[in-house]
Amino acid sequence: MAWLFFALALATGFRAGAACLNAPSGIVGWWAADGTAGTLVGTNNGALLGTATATAAGMVSTAFNFDGTNGYVSIPDAATLRPTNLTIEAWVKFASLDSPGTSPAGDQYIVFKQNTRSGDFEGFDLSKTRVSGGDVFRFVVTSSAGVSAEVDSTTLISAGVWYHIAGVRGTNFIQIFVNGALEQQTNVAFAQSYGAFPLYFGTTGQSFWDHKLKGNLDEVALYNRALASSEIAAIYAAGASGKCKAVTIVTPPQSQAANPGDTVNFTVSATGLSPLSYVWLFKNTSLAGATNSTLSLTNVQSVDGGNYQAVVSNVFGAVTSSIATLTVGSSPAIFTQPSSRTNIQGTLASFSVSVGGTAPLFYQWRFNTTNNLVNNSKISGADTNTLYLTNAQPADGGSYSIVVTNSAGAITSAPALLTIISPPLITLDPQSVTNIAGATILLNIAASGSAPLVFQWFLNGNPLIGAVNSSLNLTNAQLPDAGNYWATVSNSAAVATSAVASVTIWMAPSISLQPRDATNVSGTTATFSAGVSGVPAPVYQWQHEGTNLPGAFSSSMAIPNVRASDAGAYRAVHDGSAARFQSRRAVRLLEPRLPDPRPHSRNDHRPQVRG
Repeated sequence: MAWLFFALALATGFRAGAACLNAPSGIVGWWAADGTAGTLVGTNNGALLGTATATAAGMVSTAFNFDGTNGYVSIPDAATLRPTNLTIEAWVKFASLDSPGTSPAGDQYIVFKQNTRSGDFEGFDLSKTRVSGGDVFRFVVTSSAGVSAEVDSTTLISAGVWYHIAGVRGTNFIQIFVNGALEQQTNVAFAQSYGAFPLYFGTTGQSFWDHKLKGNLDEVALYNRALASSEIAAIYAAGASGKCKAVTIVTPPQSQAANPGDTVNFTVSATGLSPLSYVWLFKNTSLAGATNSTLSLTNVQSVDGGNYQAVVSNVFGAVTSSIATLTVGSSPAIFTQPSSRTNIQGTLASFSVSVGGTAPLFYQWRFNTTNNLVNNSKISGADTNTLYLTNAQPADGGSYSIVVTNSAGAITSAPALLTIISPPLITLDPQSVTNIAGATILLNIAASGSAPLVFQWFLNGNPLIGAVNSSLNLTNAQLPDAGNYWATVSNSAAVATSAVASVTIWMAPSISLQPRDATNVSGTTATFSAGVSGVPAPVYQWQHEGTNLPGAFSSSMAIPNVRASDAGAYRAVHDGSAARFQSRRAVRLLEPRLPDPRPHSRNDHRPQVRG
C-alpha cells in the first residue's frame, strides 16, 4: 500500500502533504543539515567550512547554504564512505547556474568523493554540468585506470527550483534519477575506486579542478547499495516530509477480543530514523523480551486481559502508542443454578439462573435434557436466563436445564425438577344407604389427584375419628349411626368435598301393647288397642278372623253397635318394613244371655263367656 501511495504521488505531482518515509535500508550516512553538518546515521560527522551554513530554509526543515566561492562541507574519509555499490541522493536548489572555478563553465559540484587519481579522479561525482541545450545533472564514476562512466539527466536545470537527485552505482551499471524518475543509465565494467580523501559537499576539494555549489543542499544520504527505482521514487514522493527522523507512530496497536487459549498479535507501525527500538508495556509495566514491532501472546487467559502499549524509540527520542485493550473472553459460568419447584396444576412455573461470562451470552432452556424449548403461547423466556411456563400441567412435570453459550464456550446447568400437583377430584361419591339395625353398612368414595390423598369422613358435619380411608365401614349399625355422611379428599393443592350420602337405620317393629279380650252386649261399642314400636313407624292393619278390616289402620280400632256377627278373634298386623309382626288374637266377642228369673247364688251373677 505504501508504494501505491507513492506511485499516486508521482503521478499527481503531490508531495507536500505526504507522510515522512522511513529511510531505506543500507543507509550509512545522513546529513540532514538540521543546524549542523553532523550525520544522523553512523559517526561520519562533517564540518561546515568557509561560509557554509546549515540553517537556510530547506526542502525538509533547514538546509546547507553554499555561496559558490568558499563554503562547503568536509567529511573525513572512512571505510563506510567507500561502498562498492552505492546510492547518493539529496535535494538541491541553485541560487545561480554559474559560480567561479577552474573546471568548465557551468559546472557545480554537489557531492564528490575522489578516487586514487589526480586526473579523471571521480570516485563518484554527483554534480551539474552545462551542455549545448542547457544545464543538466550528471553522475560520474571513474576507475583506478582513469576509465569513466557518465550519465546525464534529460531534465534541464533552472535556478531557484528544488530538485531531488540520485546517483546509483550497481554491480555493472550507473543511473541518474531526477525527481524520482530514472533519466539515464549506462553499463559499467570496472570496480569502484576510492582514495583516502574526504567526502565533500559543494566542492571537489581540489583547487585545480572545481566549481563550488552556489545554492542550497538538503537531506544528503549515502547508501551502501543500489536503491531500487521505487525506493527513490518514494523518497521524492515524501517531499517536504522527507525521510523520517523522530519516531512517529503511524498505526498504533488495535484493541482485540480473544477467547481463552487463542494467540493474539499486537502490531505497531512507526516511522523514524533507524534503528527503531520497541518495548511493549502491559498495564504500564514492560514485558520481558517484547522488543519487536509485533507482540505475540499465545494461549491467552483472563489474566492477560488489559491495556497494552508500545514504546518506540530512536536517537531522537521515544514515543508511546495509544492503548490497545485485550479483552479475553471468559467462558460462561452459572453462579446460581435453577431450583427445583413444586407447582399446583394450572399455575405459573418459572426457573431462573444467574450467569457470568463475556457478552454476548446466548441461552437455551431444555426439557428432560434433550428437548430444546421454544417460545409459544405457553412458554416464554426459552432464550433468556428466566423461563416461564403458564398453566402448568402434569405433562410439564420433569427436568429443566439451560445451556449458556458465548464465543468462549458453553455450560449446562444442573437439572431442576418441576413437580406438578393435581388437586383432588372426586370421581365416585358415596351413595345413600337404608338398612336395618345390626347390619353392616359400607360407604365408598373414589378420587384422583396427586398423592398422597388424605380422606376424612364426616357425620352430620362432625369428623369421624379414625375414618380416614376411602371406605367407611359401619358394622352393627344402630340408630345413632343414621344421618348424613360425606367425605373430604385433600392433598397439598386443595380439598374436595363429596356429595352427601344419607344413612337410614330401620328398627324391627315390636309389640309393646297387646289387644285385650273384650265382652260386649249387642249394640254397644267394642274397642281394641295395640302398641307397636319400630323405625320407620309401623303401619297397622286390623283383621277379623284373618280378614283385613277396611280402614282399620290405627293403633286402636272401635266396633260400634256390635252384633253377633262381630264376635270372633281380632288382631293387629304391623308392617314396619324392617320386619312384620302381628299381635295376639283378642278373644271374640260373645252375646250375653237374658236374665234368669230364678234365684241364684252369688256366684251365679258372674258373666259367662265362652272361650
